[in-house]
Amino acid sequence: MDVLNKQLFEANFSAISQQFIEWKEAKPDNKTLDSLAKCLFEIYVYANDLEIKNHTISRQVSKFRHENLELKIKLQNNEK
Repeated sequence: MDVLNKQLFEANFSAISQQFIEWKEAKPDNKTLDSLAKCLFEIYVYANDLEIKNHTISRQVSKFRHENLELKIKLQNNEK
């Protein structure tokens, strides 16, 4: 997720959360709101997990590309 998309996600999630808090304060015993709160939390955790995995994979790809470039340079130097 790039910076702009992350900021958009965070802003949207914050807006939903604020509205949700207002509803929950108005109706503290509402079980539907309790269920939806759990759903929102799970969505947030899932998105965060995807972001962490994406970041990890991106770093691994970058590392492999760097190692590949180093090997190519060594091979070129050995051919000379």
